[in-house]
Amino acid sequence: MLDEKMKVEVESIGRGAVGYQCVSNPLVQRVWHKPGIKKMITLEELRDAVSAPGGNLLFTRHLLIKDEEVRAELDLPIDKDKMMSDKELEDLLKGNPTKLKDTMPNLYKETQRRIADKAVQMKLDNLTKVSIIKEHTGIDVYKLIQQSEEKTT
Repeated sequence: MLDEKMKVEVESIGRGAVGYQCVSNPLVQRVWHKPGIKKMITLEELRDAVSAPGGNLLFTRHLLIKDEEVRAELDLPIDKDKMMSDKELEDLLKGNPTKLKDTMPNLYKETQRRIADKAVQMKLDNLTKVSIIKEHTGIDVYKLIQQSEEKTT
C-alpha cells in the first residue's frame, strides 16, 4: 500500500484546459490550462478524483500519471505504449517515419489526435508522416497547416 500523502506527478495531455473538483473536499479544485502542464498531487486526492464520476476517463484520456505503481493502485490501465507526454509526441514526430507508422495503431484515439494537433502546431512538412497521421486519424494535417497559414496572412 502506498502512502496517501505521497506526491505524484500528473501531466495534462488533453487538447485544452482540463480539471476536476474533489468530491470529499469541494474547496479543492485543480485546473491544467493547456497540454504539457505538470502538477504534483497527493495520492489521497488522486484516489478521490479517479473515483468521482468521469474520473477514470479523465485520468486515462486527459491527465497522465506515468508512475506504474500509482496507476495500479488507482486501477488505471498501465499500457505504457498508449501513454505519451507532449515531449514524447514531439520526439515521435521528429523521428523516423517507420517508428511513427509502427506506433500509431497502438495508441489511444485521443493520443492519435494529439499527435495530429502537435503535427499542425509544428508545421510538419514530411509528407510520409502526414500521410501516416491521416491514415490513422482521418485528419489532414497538411490542409490544417495551410488553413492556419492563410489565417495569419
